Amino acid sequence: LPILLAALVLTVDGAALDTGFYGDDFIWLYNASRVQAPLDLFVIHDAPFAHYDMGFLWPLSNLFFYVGWHLFGLEPAGYHAVALGLCVTTAWLLSRWVTDVSGRFEAGVVASVAFVVYPGHWEPTIWLASIGEVLAGLMTMLCLHAWWRCRWHATHRLAWGAVALASMVAAALAKESALYLPVVLTLID
Repeated sequence: LPILLAALVLTVDGAALDTGFYGDDFIWLYNASRVQAPLDLFVIHDAPFAHYDMGFLWPLSNLFFYVGWHLFGLEPAGYHAVALGLCVTTAWLLSRWVTDVSGRFEAGVVASVAFVVYPGHWEPTIWLASIGEVLAGLMTMLCLHAWWRCRWHATHRLAWGAVALASMVAAALAKESALYLPVVLTLID
């Protein structure tokens, strides 16, 4: 299934590999180049231009650009390849979670394929400044999968619970839209 999902992601969003940086991608890159210490990832950076204040506290997005800066510099294909890989991983986690919840592998496959081919996912793979959406989605799916395993499977409950908690925090650090996750987990429970 992961190979199928990777092929679908490349078919649907593979054009991202040929695109460059856009708009405020450059501001994230500039801020990544200024990180001197790990705690700098938690700083709300001001843009290098006085009229544009980003005002986002997205440490996982900062980390994405920081690591990307050191691995790829100003070569956008590497950043886009990582973003596409994160989308594949998110789709695979979705398939695992839906399979666990429904008890049907086919349901997991349909859900993950529908997720991959949904046309609204092109933006975070092309416009890297929105990578927080991809990271939050990945961490949300990891949290849901781990929470389900923690609550409904007898083995390794403590480990799955720790993964669920860590991924819930990571999702919130990726994008504030993931702050709904505790409510979702409560409703699932």
